[in-house]
Amino acid sequence: MISTAPELMKFLKAFFNGELFAKSNIESVEWNKIQFSPLEYGKGMMRVKMPRIMSPFMPAPEIIGHSGSSGSFAFYCPSKQVYIVGTLNQTEKNPFQTIYTMLNCVD
Repeated sequence: MISTAPELMKFLKAFFNGELFAKSNIESVEWNKIQFSPLEYGKGMMRVKMPRIMSPFMPAPEIIGHSGSSGSFAFYCPSKQVYIVGTLNQTEKNPFQTIYTMLNCVD
């Protein structure tokens, strides 16, 4: 998918607000663990639900969405009701530290 950040944000909000598919499709997901813990996949989405022991210095609430192989990401944080999209424009940096740093700036 090729998109600008504002377009991706619009898509992400529409997806999680049930404007593209019935909300029941995204509320009843069977999450499957993969080789890169704590990542899980289900219905084409990625979920990161990190135990506190894995992030002792920074809260890491559950996020649902997806990240790309090129450093792009689009996630929704249900507990904070925050949508976050962006790109790091590199493949060597994991986007999750950036995502959680930004999420922890939101009350």
